Amino acid sequence: MHWARDALPKQQVREMAERAAPGLYAGTAGIERFKSMKITDDTVIESLAPRKMTVSQAEAILTACIA
Repeated sequence: MHWARDALPKQQVREMAERAAPGLYAGTAGIERFKSMKITDDTVIESLAPRKMTVSQAEAILTACIA
């Protein structure tokens, strides 16, 4: 999947990566937790997956998807 660069500004890519930190299945509880979290590049995204991902890794993947 690719997004057009003008359709997805770089600051929005970072926001998407940060919003993943509480976990993809956190629902509304995740939104509330997101508001109180201190998120850095090294914040691990909560997931049931055995292989963990940090915010900076998620941002790099999302950035690679921009055409």
